[in-house]
Amino acid sequence: MIFLYVLLGLCAIYLLIGLYFYNISLNAKSDKTSVMEGNRSVNGFDESKNENAWFDENSIETSIKSKRGEKLVAYKSINDQAKDWVIVVHGYLLSGRSMSVYTKKFFEMGYNVLTLDLLGHGKSEGKTISMGGFDSDNLVLWAEKLTEEYPECKIILFGISMGAATVLNSLGKGLPASVKAFIEDSGYVRLEEIFSHQLKKLYGLPKFLVIPPASLMTKLIGGYSFKEVDATQGIKDTKLPGLLIHGDKDGFVPVENVDMVYKLMNSRKEKHIFTDSIHCQGPFKYPEEYWTLVENFLKTLDK
Repeated sequence: MIFLYVLLGLCAIYLLIGLYFYNISLNAKSDKTSVMEGNRSVNGFDESKNENAWFDENSIETSIKSKRGEKLVAYKSINDQAKDWVIVVHGYLLSGRSMSVYTKKFFEMGYNVLTLDLLGHGKSEGKTISMGGFDSDNLVLWAEKLTEEYPECKIILFGISMGAATVLNSLGKGLPASVKAFIEDSGYVRLEEIFSHQLKKLYGLPKFLVIPPASLMTKLIGGYSFKEVDATQGIKDTKLPGLLIHGDKDGFVPVENVDMVYKLMNSRKEKHIFTDSIHCQGPFKYPEEYWTLVENFLKTLDK
């Protein structure tokens, strides 16, 4: 009997550990202060550079339903001189509006832009942050919707951090032929590896103690396990050209991820690592170099 009580107690502790990690990291409604404070020094995303007034004046809200029934919101910035589209995908705890500096830049390059709110972010519904998993399924839906509305258009996918992981995970999920290329900035390949990295960095805890129960609770509550968010096969199989960007001092998503993507890809690829640059800092620390890199890559698609 004592053994049974001990076993039940250990099971309860196991589940509570998983629930705690789920709540502080993936529950869309919970406070994420501890996670963000722990990564503040390694996150180079600069919201002070945003173009929110421009975004509000030049974006039209639109929505679709996900396959799971959530309302998904995005924002169209229509350039009257453009035929083609860039889909812009934000990172963890951001929103479409917080990507306004990117949206405006692509608009000025001569593109229409669709800027997404991912699950549990901005105005999109969702109780669980999917870290690029279900988000990538929804990205396919958005690309299909644009293709239906604008049959002659070409589409470029662009994402940062979790948004870059969303782009990478979409590569193996039946994107329409209208999608011609992708750009990923500071993305990760395997979610379990990123969470293990963060767990050790923020709390000094080993993977075996937290990741299995956290993944189990996320599966029970949110519908996916960490191992399911893995872009490896899609990256190997894609025929799309890709521009891969990272910072060499990234402490949020280790720079080894961009090397992994580059090695996995069998299609045309370009890689650029910004020196002395932390997470998603490239366009803010090296704006001219960053956007020249992006623009030159996009020009190669017409050749």
